[in-house]
Amino acid sequence: MLVVRNSSSYEKISSVMFFVSFVSISCTTRVLNHPITNVNCESIDSRIINFKVLGIDDTKFASISGYVDGKRFYQNDTLVDKLPSANVWVEDILTDSIYGIATNPDGEYNLEISPSKYNLNVQFVGFNVLKIDGIKIDSGEKIDISILLGQGCGQTLYKVNNDKTFTKINL
Repeated sequence: MLVVRNSSSYEKISSVMFFVSFVSISCTTRVLNHPITNVNCESIDSRIINFKVLGIDDTKFASISGYVDGKRFYQNDTLVDKLPSANVWVEDILTDSIYGIATNPDGEYNLEISPSKYNLNVQFVGFNVLKIDGIKIDSGEKIDISILLGQGCGQTLYKVNNDKTFTKINL
């Protein structure tokens, strides 16, 4: 259910959720030429801001945490904002399990997970999806991964190397 503030009263609207989501997508992208629909979104490239191992705790779980910002077009400039409610999830490569969370109002997230090898995905409506493949995390390890999502309708892919550095994969 959506609550819309109208002057001094609140109106409850329950049937427009899909419409509101659709409007959000179309208002935040500039359409030029997409490979499937022959229309493409002008976009800003997504990137990893920070990727580092913070330390190891004496626990059997591990954690991936950080923040998600968004860079978007605004008139003739670009703005960077925190992205509250961005979707962050990991796919366990070994067990096919998926664990996810939404960022808090400050764009921060914290996933406590079992040690394994994961693919991390970050998504927000109207912004490029960012995917990081092959994150190996050991018991007690804490990894900080902070992301800048660029406005658009594409995907940015990174691969983690054995030494915990990463390489951007051109699609």
